[in-house]
Amino acid sequence: MKVNVRKMTVFAGTLVIALVLGMTLAGCSGNDRAIIGTWETSVWGSTVTFIFHRDGRAEVIGGGSHEQGTFSARNGQIFFFDDDGDEDGVGTYTITGNTLVLTLDGDTLSLQRQ
Repeated sequence: MKVNVRKMTVFAGTLVIALVLGMTLAGCSGNDRAIIGTWETSVWGSTVTFIFHRDGRAEVIGGGSHEQGTFSARNGQIFFFDDDGDEDGVGTYTITGNTLVLTLDGDTLSLQRQ
């Protein structure tokens, strides 16, 4: 799942979110349980929602888009994969209280647990 934060922060009409994942669910086992849940942020007045499911599925909803895929998150690193299982992005994350700070491709989002 690939998130292009730069495009999200400069859009004038539509929020662009590109998420493509395809790792097998078995490969997603062992995810950091703290990231599981629903997280939200606001980008240029639009709400963006990230949902990380216990089974390794992920969803991003915002700007009229609803993307789905899978993820792997452990030890402060999060990995995204395309539909062929190839790595499509890697980032870092920290969770403090109800705040998830997610950095992908050098861009950072601060999300709140819902």
